[in-house]
Amino acid sequence: MQCFGKLRSCTCVTTELAGKMELEAFTDVFAVQFDRLEQARRAKRQLDAKQFYGGILHISYAPERETFQELREKFLQRRKEIDYRLQHNKMEQPTSKRKTKTTE
Repeated sequence: MQCFGKLRSCTCVTTELAGKMELEAFTDVFAVQFDRLEQARRAKRQLDAKQFYGGILHISYAPERETFQELREKFLQRRKEIDYRLQHNKMEQPTSKRKTKTTE
């Protein structure tokens, strides 16, 4: 997982989840937290539904494990990304010529 970026934590939560839900036999569940959100997005995009030692990896976000500060930072980052894309798209649009009415 570190090939996607620096990890903040990697914790096995199999026993914690086993009491809450039924897990497949020989399945381990890990909570992995990356240093940067983009790294986590890339890891999820590239690893989800991939074959791994004869099984299929299932990658999902775990918002219940986020602190309020982490959630706030994620929303602020998302807002910055959207603002950047909006500004970038505005600059790429060709300026349309205004149609003028002619009098006959």
